[in-house]
Amino acid sequence: MSDLKKESRKTLKKSYWKLVAICFIVTLVSGGTIINIFHGVDNNFFRSNYDIANDFMVSSALQNSVSKYLNKATKGVLATFANNINKSGSFLFGILNAFNQMVFKNKLGPSIVILIGVLFSFLYWYLVSNVIKVGKARFLLENRRYKQTKMQRLLFAYRDKKFKNVAVTMFKKKLYTFFWSFTVIGGFIKHYSYFFVPYILAENPLLESSKVLKLSGKMARGYKWQMFLLDLSFIGYYIVGILSLNIFNLLFTNPYREVAYTEFYMKRRNKYISAKESDYNFLILEYLNVDCCEDEYPNAKTNDKKIKSKKITYTFWDIVLLFFAFSIIGYVWEVLLHLFSDGTFVNRGTLYGPWLTIYGFGGISTFLFFYKYRDNPVKVFFLSMLLCGVIEYFSSWYMEVLYKTRWWDYTGYFLNINGRICLEGLLIFGFGCCVSIYFLTPFLIKIFHDMNKKILLLITIILIVSFTIDLAFYLIKPNQGEGISLPNNNGKYFSVNDCFATYIIQKDTKNR
Repeated sequence: MSDLKKESRKTLKKSYWKLVAICFIVTLVSGGTIINIFHGVDNNFFRSNYDIANDFMVSSALQNSVSKYLNKATKGVLATFANNINKSGSFLFGILNAFNQMVFKNKLGPSIVILIGVLFSFLYWYLVSNVIKVGKARFLLENRRYKQTKMQRLLFAYRDKKFKNVAVTMFKKKLYTFFWSFTVIGGFIKHYSYFFVPYILAENPLLESSKVLKLSGKMARGYKWQMFLLDLSFIGYYIVGILSLNIFNLLFTNPYREVAYTEFYMKRRNKYISAKESDYNFLILEYLNVDCCEDEYPNAKTNDKKIKSKKITYTFWDIVLLFFAFSIIGYVWEVLLHLFSDGTFVNRGTLYGPWLTIYGFGGISTFLFFYKYRDNPVKVFFLSMLLCGVIEYFSSWYMEVLYKTRWWDYTGYFLNINGRICLEGLLIFGFGCCVSIYFLTPFLIKIFHDMNKKILLLITIILIVSFTIDLAFYLIKPNQGEGISLPNNNGKYFSVNDCFATYIIQKDTKNR
């Protein structure tokens, strides 16, 4: 046992932070069905699914309980989700009830929501939670000797399209263990009999379920007591973890335990293969026992399908036309949004024409700066969010300072900054920019290049002249009014000082 622990500590030291991250991700992803992993450091941390369901029923019946953490987020889709998740104490119940409120207008009763939640919980546990645990075993097996093992190996069963058999086998393992647990001692024994199942599946994900379970039982025969002692050796660490509010377990106990389990499996596996015991040929990973290597496990490199966009050529006039195209698209988007939500047509924006320049500048900026990263959609998405956030924030600040008026205000939205930007809007901008860079911009430039040059020139001149005239009117007096800029209680359009004073008066009145 001491040699095993010593070897485990070497592995832990070699890739400590990666192991901490893997254990945290797996705990988060496969931590149960309807549980709340990080609800707080109180008795709620250990609540059962029944307790959460019961609380959900009560909170749904009352409907007047307000989240003590998120009561400032009262507007928008994300606020609805966030408040429901926090109020119900469950990520899943919160999401379902948010959909119930937004889509079905609270017509679905709590019992139906809970029933749907249980169904989704089972499907998630069956297709995701169990499969990810096998992915964790595969990562740990490779990471033991290969320093460049990527965290993506958690998803190997999905990437290799072998998750169906993995899900079935893990389900049978859980089911058999559950039934054996009614015999008390039988459940204890079978827990260790099936201990090696995730590791065997990690090696041979297409092996029949019955053979996996049988092989695990054979490998565990005569070693169950040692496995029990290995579990027992971590009790002291768990006590320290409880005293440290679970932080110690997160940063040390969990990764150390997983590495130790993997080391135990490897020692038993190597001995099993050397003795050529029954069905040893089912253990098919050939290169697990090499000396430490700086590379990945052979054939482990994944061929991720990335978006490969053909490089497009564009001119200055293409950029000018793109600016107008994005501005007009943004205008149509906001007008339709206002039309469907309020039932009235509003000429949105600070200008009088059918264009919103903030969309134009945002569209061409993200294209010019981030098109070179088009083979990395995730990078494009987050960089676009960041840039659009900066543009929107300083546009709001500049117009407010210049005209003492706001044309939009996200106060009350989830994760907003001074009411100028909010997470919900940034997510939409990030998605919109990705659509623009990968599909819309290449499509528009192709149209520009295919059009008759004289007609295109005429359209460009008309747009520039019209925009210049509109800009002159804007400099004299920007477009304002109901539905365009934000009114105060007297029907006048507010300044920052007006809003601040109103807030102070309301707060003082409330305190009295």
